[in-house]
Amino acid sequence: MSIEINVPDIGADEVEVTEILVSVGDKVEEEQSLITVEGDKASMEVPASQAGVVKEIKIAEGDKVTTGSLIMIFEADAPAQSAPAQEAAPAAPATAPAAASETKEVHVPDIGGDEVEVTEIMVAVGDTIEEEQSLITVEGDKASMEVPAPFAGTVKEIKIAAGDKVSTGSLIMMFEVGGSAPAADAPAAAEAPAAPAAAQAKTFTSLISVAMKLK
Repeated sequence: MSIEINVPDIGADEVEVTEILVSVGDKVEEEQSLITVEGDKASMEVPASQAGVVKEIKIAEGDKVTTGSLIMIFEADAPAQSAPAQEAAPAAPATAPAAASETKEVHVPDIGGDEVEVTEIMVAVGDTIEEEQSLITVEGDKASMEVPAPFAGTVKEIKIAAGDKVSTGSLIMMFEVGGSAPAADAPAAAEAPAAPAAAQAKTFTSLISVAMKLK
């Protein structure tokens, strides 16, 4: 499985790639430094948000990057783990779906017809997010408000950067959400339609509340 590696939250500044610390084919551990970047204020190393093998390097030394920029593609180190699991026992494939996860899109909830500007990104790739935790701050003509997470998960990709314009329905992030155990599949399926509706209702209420306070 291919995994996109993005620049974590480094603020709103654009920085220059001064050194690439890995090569295609390298096996990288989580938190291992991938590149060095330099901005007006400081030089820093960007770590890997997860382990894997470097499949593609999307940037070169001298390129400019910002929070959320795609820098590399990793190949997940899954095959080495899956082979022993299949040999262990016939029951292993039955338990595999319990550990499966899925990628879900996070969109801007209903904030009316206005286009607003992203002023701050409050999370980074790899962060574990709770439902209703603030993800970004946006500012329009009438108010500044925080956009909360409609569900819990781990930030896999950030699709926007500070300064971007967004509106109702804009894709802002991709979350990785853990799967449920097989025994719970039927109840989960029955409850699934109600969950997004409840999350959207909560999100809309919190946004209206913030907007009313700031008017």
